[in-house]
This record gives sequence, structure tokens and C-alpha cells, in this order.
Amino acid sequence: MMDLPVSGFRVMRQAAFVLIASLVHWNDRLNPLHTASITSDWLTEVLWPFVPGVQVISVRHLDKMFGTTTHLRVELEYNTAGIEAGLPQTMYLKLAPREPATRVFISLFNLAHHETRFYNEIAPQVSGIVPRTFYATAARRGPRFALLMEDLQTTGQIKDVTHPCSFEEACAVVKSLATVHSAFWNSPRFEDDLDWLITFRTDPNVRLNRLMRRWALKKTLATYSDIIPAEVRQEGAYINRKYDDLERYWGQPPETLIHGDPHIGNMYFSDHGAGLLDWQVVRRGQGMRDISYFLVSSLPIETRLAHQEDLINLYLDHLRGAGIAPPDFQQAWEQYRLHTFYTWIAQIVTAAAGTLQQERIVRTGLSRTAQAIVDLDSLEALRAM
Repeated sequence: MMDLPVSGFRVMRQAAFVLIASLVHWNDRLNPLHTASITSDWLTEVLWPFVPGVQVISVRHLDKMFGTTTHLRVELEYNTAGIEAGLPQTMYLKLAPREPATRVFISLFNLAHHETRFYNEIAPQVSGIVPRTFYATAARRGPRFALLMEDLQTTGQIKDVTHPCSFEEACAVVKSLATVHSAFWNSPRFEDDLDWLITFRTDPNVRLNRLMRRWALKKTLATYSDIIPAEVRQEGAYINRKYDDLERYWGQPPETLIHGDPHIGNMYFSDHGAGLLDWQVVRRGQGMRDISYFLVSSLPIETRLAHQEDLINLYLDHLRGAGIAPPDFQQAWEQYRLHTFYTWIAQIVTAAAGTLQQERIVRTGLSRTAQAIVDLDSLEALRAM
């Protein structure tokens, strides 16, 4: 048997523990594992602290979707207390994923715990940009969690990366991201009650991430080489080797709270602008990581090429308008070019996993990101870093 370094044994031990925690059905009635547990009694119990005296008389399950998490829309009938409190007739739930492999992924990176903490501890400060949430909790171990929030299908429009995104919609997203970033720019809370937000310096999964990047690159190149430019295919291993250096570069101040996964499928649009969903990888870092991720993954290539400079300037202007002293355009542009590699890694991990997104979404995001590395000459920026 091949000898493993000590770090390899640590990663295997951590993964084994999480695997057990992800597959064992812990008895936690407030963190249901299956949609069948979403009953009138369960909804009454979780809504009672929000509206004392409320009773859910009946619940009807509407749409279900399965991916990185389980999504469920429900139609509710209330007693007088619920009606008088104005509780919505339909709501939206996020629960643990159905696929065992995806449960392990959620557990390994503690995604459910991060998202529920965001909604409980941070969302009130940016309430106009996130959904109204009635219940958010996660189990201490494993993938079990529950988010109960407003039904955005009745109040907004939801897209994915295969849908067109206009320049006007992109402007709305950039403004919303800037609003979040300005609220936490160099926040002293990062050393206080928000010290749980991960950075590269505090990430417990650094070794595991290295292993995952190597696995994801090999599998993605074998499956999707037809949509990845030769230059990017040839330099994939080099990008992986330089990734820790990139993280150290990205960790340079100023820091803010970042969404971490702001593709258009994690957003909603309404008359009030763009809102942000799915805060599973919320962390702290450079604000341009979010801007780069959105522009590279979510805009059609021709729209990005035509408007990327305008959108970066809009972002910087919005920060200045909030009283922030952001980087100048040249600094922001260099960050934009280098943060493209974060988007690339996110795309190849998603592509390799197979259960996180539908193939049409994977192919669109992956091809856009790979082409952006070429368009922005990001590899040259990486060599010169």
C-alpha cells in the first residue's frame, strides 16, 4: 500500500468523519432531512416564535427541485393569528440535498451552517437585498438544515446562467453587491462577532481543497475539453500549483463580506433591483472577487466584453458614494483578471461533481469562464503576480 503523508491521513480522517455524519439520519425534528417532514405541525412550530399564536391549518407541497440543496414551495392555510400577521400564502424552503454525495459535499465545507448563520446574524443589515426569512437553522453535524423564506416566484424573477442577462440587469447586480460590500468594508466585526467568516488564513479545508482541485481538473478536462480553450487546458495544472499564492494575494486588504458564489442563478430581480440568494459560501475577502465571479460566469461573452469596464467603474463609484475609499480602477482591473481563477476553480469543481448543477448550466458557466481567462490574459497576470 502506498504511504500517505501525515496531511493526507488528516484529510482522509476528516472526510471519513464527515461521511458518517452526512449519511447517518440523526434524529433532529427541527432539521428535516426529507420534504415529507414538512407538515402543518412542523410549520406551526417553526413559525410560532415569529408570530405567537399562529397555527398552520393545512400545507400543500407545490414545486420540488433537487440539486446542491432540496428546494420546496408550499402553500399554507393559517388561523386568524397568521392571517392578521400577514404571513404569505406561499413560502419557499431549502433543505438538505437528496444525493448522498452532495450531502457529503455540504457537510465537508459546512455550507449549511454558514448560510443559516448569515441569515440569522448578518442579513438584517442588508435586508433590502436578501429574501425575507422566517426560520433558519442547521444541525451541528451533517447536512441537515432548514431555511424558510418568502416565495420569490411571487415577488421577483429568478434566472440561471443560460438565460440572457442585460446590461441593465448587470448594473442592478453590481449595485447590490456594492451595497453589501460597503456595509462591511474593513468591518471591526471581523475580529469580533463575525470572526467565524472564513478566509484563506483560517480555512480548515486548505489541504482538502488542494486534493479537490487536482481531482476536479482531471475529471473536467476529460469531460468538457471541447469547450475549454487549449491555452487553459494546457495551463490547468499550473493554475492549481499557483492557487495558494493567489489566495494570499486575494487576502490582501481591504477586506469585506463577500457572497462567494454570485452567479445569476443565486439572484432574483424585482422592481426594486437585484437581490442575492444562496449564501452558503459567504466569507470575507476582496470585493472584486464577487464582481469578477458575476461578470465572468453570468454575462454572455459579448456583453461582458462590451461593458466590463463600465460595470467595474459603476462598482467603484457606488462604493465611493457610500463613503468608501476603494482601490483605483487599475488595481480593481488587476484584481478582476486574477479573481477569474477563483471562478474557474468553482466551475471545474461544479463540473466534476456532477450533482451540483444541470449540465446545460455547467457547460455555459465553464465555457464563459475559460474564455474570460483568455480574453483578460489572466495567465500573464498570474505569471507576473
